[in-house]
Amino acid sequence: MRKNLFIAFLAVAAGGFVGCEDIDTERVTGVEVTPKLSLCPGEKRTPDMIVLPVSAVNRKVSWSSENPEVAIVDEKTGEVTATGEGTAIITVTTAEGGKTANCKVTVSDDILLLISDPTFLEYCRYAMTHAQEMYEYGEGYVSYPAWDSNSDRKLSSVEAAQVRYINIDYWDYGTVHSLSGIEYFTGLTHLICPYHNLRSLDVSQSPGLIRLVCSSNQLTSLDVSNNKSLQRLHCDDNRLTTIDISENTRLTEFYCEYNPGDGISKFPVRAFFDNNSIPNHYFQYGGWYYGGNYISIDYQKVI
Repeated sequence: MRKNLFIAFLAVAAGGFVGCEDIDTERVTGVEVTPKLSLCPGEKRTPDMIVLPVSAVNRKVSWSSENPEVAIVDEKTGEVTATGEGTAIITVTTAEGGKTANCKVTVSDDILLLISDPTFLEYCRYAMTHAQEMYEYGEGYVSYPAWDSNSDRKLSSVEAAQVRYINIDYWDYGTVHSLSGIEYFTGLTHLICPYHNLRSLDVSQSPGLIRLVCSSNQLTSLDVSNNKSLQRLHCDDNRLTTIDISENTRLTEFYCEYNPGDGISKFPVRAFFDNNSIPNHYFQYGGWYYGGNYISIDYQKVI
């Protein structure tokens, strides 16, 4: 009995030292925040923030703006509201230790200033002054006007919302790494961006999108649930493990081959139909080889 008590005492003592170490690691050592944020006047957004270490107990923070004429911030939630053009520094401060981190907010009604990818920006500058054409089956060539409708050399949020067509297919293959800024093109109907290096693509702000071609990129996920008008979707040759098209009941064309799926034998697709009711021959069927494995498409009807 005494031997057991002695062992228990040693265990508690050892645990005490570990406990002291755990308490030390739970103290706040810093905070990180999205370093840059680009907004249009009136736009609201909350930057990502994390208190370090992740095991810290006291995770309370406060927010402040050094230039409220450009951007104000909710002291508790961190939601930033753009109030005027210019730049502002938003600071997040931890309650414990007073650790700080800054986010530089740029507010401009010139969308071109909010686009960071050089190749995408080059394309946008071209489209500002050049009309573009696209061949539509059954309609022939359709012309889309230049974006700068008032010739002021700026792309306002109003002008961006009127853009219907973006095609970076032939713009320096493989050089576009981000389409950040695409969220301002809320009236977009055609987005064609294959053969680049996109790792993410957010089309949620373009609900009227009819055609999306994002083949041959590096996408690991693609959410088209908000694009209920979508008719043609090409997302083949990416790194997708699955995709959900159950909300896209207007689809007439869908290609997704050369994605890894589960990496073994299946590429699961949540859909408005199943393997026995594929709408037409313009929908992906059969399978493909990926990494030495044969991947079969598996349509799973969502009821």
